[in-house]
Amino acid sequence: ELLEVREALEGTAAAAAARRGATIAAPRDEPQDDIERLVAHDLSFHDAIARASGNPVLASLVVELNGILEESRYAMFAIPGRRERSHLDHVRIAEAISGRDPEVAEQVMHEHISDTRVDVATLASEKGGN
Repeated sequence: ELLEVREALEGTAAAAAARRGATIAAPRDEPQDDIERLVAHDLSFHDAIARASGNPVLASLVVELNGILEESRYAMFAIPGRRERSHLDHVRIAEAISGRDPEVAEQVMHEHISDTRVDVATLASEKGGN
């Protein structure tokens, strides 16, 4: 349920940031071998988009929700291929925002978090099946 809320909030934030003409730097290659730094970069990226939305209430909600979900990011980045997919999504999101394309920014953010929801469901079913 929290990821559904995150998807709605962050999609809205990405679209708003693009409409405002925000510039979000495309992430450099993230530290694939250092999970602590990878999670920190992920949180920082999503928080920056929320702040760039220009809506302090939205930003506060996203930051708080991402804090609640921080621990789940460690599990997500342990999934084979997830780190690379996440990085590519971040680049696409940053490009859409910086390109002032709110529809694409929102869509790519929705896809990014929807992919996370699928990964969570897969992890949950694997744990339940053991």
